[in-house]
Amino acid sequence: GGMVNNLLNLRNKLMGMYGIPPDPKWSPGGFGSTAFAGGLGAPIAPVPKAAAKQVAAAVPQAASGEMWKSKLYDASVKKDKRSISKDDFIFSTQEIPSGGYICMLSSPSFLLRQYTSEGSCASKKLAEHSAAKAALKAEFPEAFRELSMGIPAGAPAQGQNAPQGQKRKAGGAAAGPAPGKGELGHLVAIILARPMTKEDIVYTTMESEVGGTKTYQSSVGLPSYDASQMFRGVPAASKKDAENNAAKAAVTGLAAFAAPLLEEHKAKKARKNAEDMEKMKQKHAEKQAAGIAA
Repeated sequence: GGMVNNLLNLRNKLMGMYGIPPDPKWSPGGFGSTAFAGGLGAPIAPVPKAAAKQVAAAVPQAASGEMWKSKLYDASVKKDKRSISKDDFIFSTQEIPSGGYICMLSSPSFLLRQYTSEGSCASKKLAEHSAAKAALKAEFPEAFRELSMGIPAGAPAQGQNAPQGQKRKAGGAAAGPAPGKGELGHLVAIILARPMTKEDIVYTTMESEVGGTKTYQSSVGLPSYDASQMFRGVPAASKKDAENNAAKAAVTGLAAFAAPLLEEHKAKKARKNAEDMEKMKQKHAEKQAAGIAA
């Protein structure tokens, strides 16, 4: 009974991921009375057709972030009415120092020009799909709309999350540190001109209770920068939120001092990204030339 109940719980969770409400007869509580009335040896009732269709419709939409390449191939074949060889589409992917991957795509046989991924992506695979998405959007808009239906434009693939402390733009591009603790950590690393350690930011939290309601207030110090300076945040209902409020207060307090350092950091990062892009273009051109020569 325990194994069957675990399987039923897992089934209901999977159905719930696709917005399908669980059927009571498939719940652990229904064991021995409806679907499993005949015991373990009895035939298992099939999944209702309507539910199966809902799952089938939901799976392609959830996975569409990883379907741009295949959709591009299909659209290219339909347009030119000929098959594709492995050398027809050239993907050049490179990891960038600031984090993530960028990709350049070309196809002299099928595409009108070269395409690049939308910013940096979390993996090589996502970078390739992002470049394919850009090509599909520009040259096969109808196919692009078909795949985009039912999902946010440029949504990252299911299971692909932004790195901790960062939000992620559509297409997998990092949008910068999250407000609060993530932003303060980023700021401290720039001020100190080195990677941040846990000793660089120290939080102190006080708990109080009024009328049966607990509140928390945090202060944050930056001993590696200025041991005499503390920043206090507004009270919050949890320790986590209180620390985040203190981090926001520190970011605000350091804004004037850090502004020129942030601008310098952005300019340096832009120069580095431009250099990386030029290297990738050169590498891509070499791959194209090698393919033509072959």
